[in-house]
Amino acid sequence: MKDFIRSLPQLADACAIGFAAAERVDKTFDDFFSRWLADGKNGSLDYMANHRELRSNPQKLLPGAKTVIAIAFSYNQPVLRDKSLPMIARYAYGKDYHNVLRKILKKAVTELQQHFGGDYRICIDSAPIPERYWALRAGIGRRGRNGCVIVDGAGSFIFLTEILTTLEIEPDEPTTRTCLDCGRCIRECPTGALTPDGLDASRCLSALTIERKGPWTDSERRIMALPAARSTLFGCDRCQTVCPHNAAIPATPIDALLPKRQTASSADTKNGLDTLTLTSDDILHLSQDDFDNKFAGSPLRRPGLDALRRNALNTLQDKH
Repeated sequence: MKDFIRSLPQLADACAIGFAAAERVDKTFDDFFSRWLADGKNGSLDYMANHRELRSNPQKLLPGAKTVIAIAFSYNQPVLRDKSLPMIARYAYGKDYHNVLRKILKKAVTELQQHFGGDYRICIDSAPIPERYWALRAGIGRRGRNGCVIVDGAGSFIFLTEILTTLEIEPDEPTTRTCLDCGRCIRECPTGALTPDGLDASRCLSALTIERKGPWTDSERRIMALPAARSTLFGCDRCQTVCPHNAAIPATPIDALLPKRQTASSADTKNGLDTLTLTSDDILHLSQDDFDNKFAGSPLRRPGLDALRRNALNTLQDKH
């Protein structure tokens, strides 16, 4: 059954597939997560404190679940934004990955149902499930000092997804492997968000530019006044960019995750969103209708126009 799933043509673009028993998460992980929340390390990620029981037990997400199928997809890009432009995280260059990957996984689930029966639930980031925990339990990668899961040969620019199923499938060996431990990611983090105890999301530029809605707090404004923050429009890839495991890795084979100009005609690109050339001034001149139309189906919609304008203004503070 494992060989059948790994050979499904619907999953041909996955860079890793592994299997784990759908059991309650271990106490070490649960205790660490509780301390992380209690210390306020989730910052603006308020949703991380929700649905604790669901996060701890996949059988609460799918009654009768016996197996977690962990599947990774690369979003690494063949072409990057010019360094003179403010940073947009690579995962947001193309279409919204929730929609893109759900379509892929739905086709795979249909195939599995036809062959084996069973019940299934697809999880793509929005479900309360600790994705990195299950990726490591299923043995598909190694843990990086920056908290990312690193897949051999594909790096850490990956989306982690899961299919929960009532099928009982032999689990793979959990991984205890770690990265090279060179410390480059920690040194590269401009705000001190990466610590020996894990990520402090209250200082993370990704969280502050994507998940924080409304005005920044006084402490957040001090962070956003740092030079690196002044060059950050949406998300931050700095800790991954310097990682040796991400050297010379291939680009994603999924066209929908590429920038519009890589996949669309010049006419479409002219009238749509080009994430490779988008500037802060472009954001400031958008009306709500423009935003709704041009950014439809893009991860850049997540903060909303007001927060995106806030980010854009911050990148222009030293220019106006």
